Amino acid sequence: MKKTEMEGYILKNYYKLQSPSFFKFQYVFLDSEDYLADQLFIKYKVTVDFGDEYVKENSPYHVIFCKIRKRDEKKFLDALSEMYDKMLLMGYKDYQEVCDNFIRVVVIKYFICFSSMIFTSFFILPYFIHSLYQNLL
Repeated sequence: MKKTEMEGYILKNYYKLQSPSFFKFQYVFLDSEDYLADQLFIKYKVTVDFGDEYVKENSPYHVIFCKIRKRDEKKFLDALSEMYDKMLLMGYKDYQEVCDNFIRVVVIKYFICFSSMIFTSFFILPYFIHSLYQNLL
């Protein structure tokens, strides 16, 4: 059983974006103000190119955009799969709920609003997610 699997439910704290690159994947994920994911990326030896970061006032969570090499995708996802346990240990008890809400809203609104645009995630999605995040938490 995976660490993030609870009664058939797998926590998803990331979203894979469309990417025009042949060598890298682009992701958005939720981290804490303590940047707990950085420790996991180091543990799994994943090189991460961090991009935009959005924070809502009075929220301990950060929405972080990043790019990873395609060959590192499995290690990247393994690192993110340990985030839930790490968040609980550090006192972020609502992390699962925040991830559920964030991913649900991003997926639904992204596909409804931008499904017909090419490379939407590369050019527009960071600003779209920022506005969603400001209204979500």
